[in-house]
Amino acid sequence: MLAHCRARNTWQGFCDRFGPIFEDYSNTDVSRYAFAAMLAHRLLVGCFVGAMGAQDGDQDAAYVQTSCLIFASTCYLGFIAYFRPFLVGMANLFEGLVVCTQIACLSCNYVFLSGDAEAVATAANAVFIVMGLSVLFILLRMMAIMVPVRMMVAVKKLLTKSRQVRGIARRRHHHG
Repeated sequence: MLAHCRARNTWQGFCDRFGPIFEDYSNTDVSRYAFAAMLAHRLLVGCFVGAMGAQDGDQDAAYVQTSCLIFASTCYLGFIAYFRPFLVGMANLFEGLVVCTQIACLSCNYVFLSGDAEAVATAANAVFIVMGLSVLFILLRMMAIMVPVRMMVAVKKLLTKSRQVRGIARRRHHHG
């Protein structure tokens, strides 16, 4: 985003000051496609949930739907694990953990479809706990990205201020 703003000279001051906050991904060729991969994952999940919605009692369709959702999430997890597209390393880990928790919850659908009341109750409790972990990992990913970026912005401000002070001191020394 920052390079895009500089190239077009649009909102230069805003981009120089706040652009890094919106820059989550590392500057690699594959990372350019990370946002597209995330959107493709969400699109597939939406299609599988919406278009393959099983009618009540249609166990086969429900199994296929669950399998397709797990496959789409596993592909996205593979992308995150192999290419590590985020600028901050810990963000890659936490994003991977978010997807793992989603896969774990999706896997519980097989238990829900089994119809065994005791197993369903246990799986429901597990889903509750795992989704709580998922929310925690989402928050940790956000913090992993925002804290270093905010620190980079603060360091950039300090360096700029330091250069300005040194420039003033040099001018005084040369003119003095």
